[in-house]
Amino acid sequence: MVLVNREVLQLGPDNNIYHCSFGTNLIDKINSPNGIGHSCGFQIGAITLPNITHRRFPYSYVNLITAQNVQISYTVAPDCRTVTFTGKTYIKGNNLTFKWKWGEPPPVAGTPLDSATQVVPSQGDTTYTTIVHTYPPGQDTFFVHLTVNSDTTCGTGRAGIKVVLKPPKPTANFGFAAACNNLTVAFTDSSLLNTNPGITHQYAWKPALAPPAAYINYSTQPNNSYSFATYDSFDVRLIVTSALGCVPQDTIVKRIILKAKPVAACSAVNNCGSLDAAFTSTATIAAGSITQEEYYVGNTLIGTGAGFVYSFAAYGSYTVKQVVKSNFNCISDTFLLPVIIKDKPQVNLITARDSACNNSSYTITANATVNGSTISSFVWLKDNVVLANNTNSLTDANPQAHMYISW
Repeated sequence: MVLVNREVLQLGPDNNIYHCSFGTNLIDKINSPNGIGHSCGFQIGAITLPNITHRRFPYSYVNLITAQNVQISYTVAPDCRTVTFTGKTYIKGNNLTFKWKWGEPPPVAGTPLDSATQVVPSQGDTTYTTIVHTYPPGQDTFFVHLTVNSDTTCGTGRAGIKVVLKPPKPTANFGFAAACNNLTVAFTDSSLLNTNPGITHQYAWKPALAPPAAYINYSTQPNNSYSFATYDSFDVRLIVTSALGCVPQDTIVKRIILKAKPVAACSAVNNCGSLDAAFTSTATIAAGSITQEEYYVGNTLIGTGAGFVYSFAAYGSYTVKQVVKSNFNCISDTFLLPVIIKDKPQVNLITARDSACNNSSYTITANATVNGSTISSFVWLKDNVVLANNTNSLTDANPQAHMYISW
């Protein structure tokens, strides 16, 4: 294995890497720089010099292996004819010669040659230059070539690039997220540049049934959000425009429906002594319609629709849950309704005897029962007069003939 110092490596114009062997007159060579291991073709003493070499070559490159010696980039003006080129090189020298070949068809008599030459003083490790060229009409794609020569280093650096003056128009597209019961919609741009140097965005909206003239612009940001005033259907339009004036715009329109969430509500009526309860829905919705109403006790469905009657199995207290769905499948929050199914108390009056003498004590006892509840009060009437007694037992110390007792 041969170890070499990176500082004495240099990429040659033939794309081979050369190594300066310190203290000898030999130059080593790597014939296949991209090869791995022995396949790189390292050759000791490939070149013999008349004098002993120093530690490094007279001029060195940066980024020898990872970067090209010459690179080209360009920008197209809005007229789609004028192009600004930037040349970049890592080649060293006092002065560097940049020769451009514009890639136009063979020039006709009297027109400029299809080339330009610049002599640029070295800027150190990396040298840049810019040049502007205007292409004639009639063709939109050209292949540009650049060669760079140094006044001190042998060889030529080369680069090429495809130049597109009028790319296809950009493709407008966007997505959106709209949730039930939310008037604010988030829009996300997914437009394609299609090799355009840049695009601008213009969003607008209108009610779905309104004419195109009703569009209202609301944002030039690619990603944005907008709060609408009402739940309704709207058309949202996106126009994307290329930075190049010769490229047409592209437009896309998407319809969005802002959906209201229904608000569940209901009531129930139960008559004492009946296990039946009549349910009536009072659910509402700001826009759209209610298409489904379901009622549950626990996880058991007991009814559907705007009104129904359900017969409970026993008297007592229940919690009925109502869930409502709209025509846009927006589901309400769950509404909880306390329902009491009330039994009618049953009473049995007990007396010690059927009659009593005047001015003698007489006692009546009321045995009362009720399902699913408790007896809370007793009201006694004597000849249609309410007595001051709230117990289940009435004792009258002064009964009268033909007295009527009510409970």
